[in-house]
Amino acid sequence: MSLAVSDFLAFSFVGFSLIGAIFVGPVLLLMHILMPKKVLQNYFKPPFFRPSEIVLFSGVPFALMRTVMLMWVLAFPRFGKKRNLTEAYRLAPPWYRIVSAVFGMAMIASFVGGLTTGIGFYIYYELLGKS
Repeated sequence: MSLAVSDFLAFSFVGFSLIGAIFVGPVLLLMHILMPKKVLQNYFKPPFFRPSEIVLFSGVPFALMRTVMLMWVLAFPRFGKKRNLTEAYRLAPPWYRIVSAVFGMAMIASFVGGLTTGIGFYIYYELLGKS
């Protein structure tokens, strides 16, 4: 029994959605809880962040966005150049930096995979007129 293109696209889209729901949420919450306090104390303040950003990123749900931003900077220090956070990685333990790098790459892979299958759905159904 062979799968049609639409079946493959549907299964892959559902697969990437499940990766996002099962993997990203719990890992992000755990990494938020385990964020090194030294990093927050030393870098989540002016001049690295504006006062309005500190207020915004301190509450729910934007605190998780702060965690993702800092995880990205801890994993890849050169991305912190704009905010002068290139030395922040020195305050994080190596295991946190490694998990941050893996998490960041997994998020990008999941996004690209979901975007690709979404474009595939669009091409298959809208442009080719398949139903």
